[in-house]
Amino acid sequence: MANKKALRFLVSCRHCLRPIMTVAWSAGEILHLRQHLEKCAPHEVPADAASAEETVRHFRVIPVEGRA
Repeated sequence: MANKKALRFLVSCRHCLRPIMTVAWSAGEILHLRQHLEKCAPHEVPADAASAEETVRHFRVIPVEGRA
């Protein structure tokens, strides 16, 4: 198995400052962020029809190099 470098992200909540995860983006990760936001800052949760960007703006996202 060859090691590949992949761009991944360290994500932390802008409200509670807690690191949430290091991920490659998918619908599952966006759902995880919404669930955290519902617990941490329920008054800030965007409407269900809102784009992923509306959810992600509540988090600090830092790209990091990693191995896939």
